[in-house]
Amino acid sequence: MKKILLIFLLSSCATDVDLISDGKLEIGMSQAEFRDIFIWSTMSSDPFLPGCYRKYLPSKELEVIAAEKELIYYVFIKTKKPSDCSMPGDGVLHRIFRDERAYNEYLNNIQYQ
Repeated sequence: MKKILLIFLLSSCATDVDLISDGKLEIGMSQAEFRDIFIWSTMSSDPFLPGCYRKYLPSKELEVIAAEKELIYYVFIKTKKPSDCSMPGDGVLHRIFRDERAYNEYLNNIQYQ
């Protein structure tokens, strides 16, 4: 019985790529809604676990978060209270980058506007 439960739990975890492909992450969703979706993700995909990546630009009210492995970057706007690696902030999802180069170009353009 324990083996069946373990197999079920492992197979029910989704990666960040799965969540994007399945349309579970939607532009405009709050960071709290975003966090709730990642509760069932794999640990390496969860941007709310220790070691996560955070960048906050208060003058732009923009926050970027990523899981520790930094393969996918999530950009939140209208952020007055940034998140930390355990609790969501108050921003809304604006963009998703699956490419570090594209994310860095976007960030450079935003910083100089």
